[in-house]
Amino acid sequence: MFKSNTTFNISLFLIGILFISLNFNSSTEEISKYDENSPRTLLVKYGEQVFENEKCSRCHVLNVEDENKRKKSLDGYGGLKSSTFIATLLINPKDVNPGTRMPSFKKLLTTNLEKSVLRDVFKDISISDADFETAWKTINQEANSLKKEIDKEGVYTHPISEATALIAFLQNIPSSEAQKEINQIKKQEVDKENKAEGFFIKNSDSIVEQLAKNDKNISLGKELYENRCAMCHGENGEGMIGPNLTDDYWINGGSTKDISEIIINGSPRGMPASKSVLTPIEIGQIVTYMMAIKGTNHPDGKEPQGEKE
Repeated sequence: MFKSNTTFNISLFLIGILFISLNFNSSTEEISKYDENSPRTLLVKYGEQVFENEKCSRCHVLNVEDENKRKKSLDGYGGLKSSTFIATLLINPKDVNPGTRMPSFKKLLTTNLEKSVLRDVFKDISISDADFETAWKTINQEANSLKKEIDKEGVYTHPISEATALIAFLQNIPSSEAQKEINQIKKQEVDKENKAEGFFIKNSDSIVEQLAKNDKNISLGKELYENRCAMCHGENGEGMIGPNLTDDYWINGGSTKDISEIIINGSPRGMPASKSVLTPIEIGQIVTYMMAIKGTNHPDGKEPQGEKE
């Protein structure tokens, strides 16, 4: 019992030293590089060292006010992404963003936590060998805790490694005041868009009915369809990767409301959401065109998918 309490007290002592050191070495105006309330403080600090060693700062900054064309801000990243998402991003970045130029850091999965790196974490702090060993034990316990979180998601088994530490660091980058203001503005915009989209979906029958009265809307809908939808559904709706849109079979429902909703929000099967690239009127025009070709049964149409209406 005495030994356990001693270890616990030394751990608190080490963390306290880290806090004091950081407070002396950073100005109050600068964004903190990690969340001091994190239950994995030592692992976060180790991850910060990995961030530095891997030269992540070549492409990233920690404060949104320093963001530019070459460097993407990670301001507030910790509060936005799960540990599993960050793990996937580090290991297979193109699975998250196919167009990214970010390299894979898969090598970190096989790079074990090293005492030499932890020494770098404590480079400005004088501690005894005994306290260092306690810190080493603590950091491995913190890493094991995070590993269990990631494993629990069931995406893959995550070994304790430098990747674990980097994930811990990225998870704990807080939001600056500037980023909080940006987030609030974005939230207001999203709320406004969601309200408009909800209104459109709810009233899609009457909206499409009105649009269909003017043949120009069907023509405009066809143009939009050709630019946005034909690559998967065929030039005339006959179906390619995506299902045939000219028959009476629908995977997600064939009503104007069903079609509007899936165009706006996309589907888990791979159809992307269009709410950020199309206006409600443009979506209405596409739906109007799709309702016009529905049931025309293109001669080269793909085999039926889904349920018949």
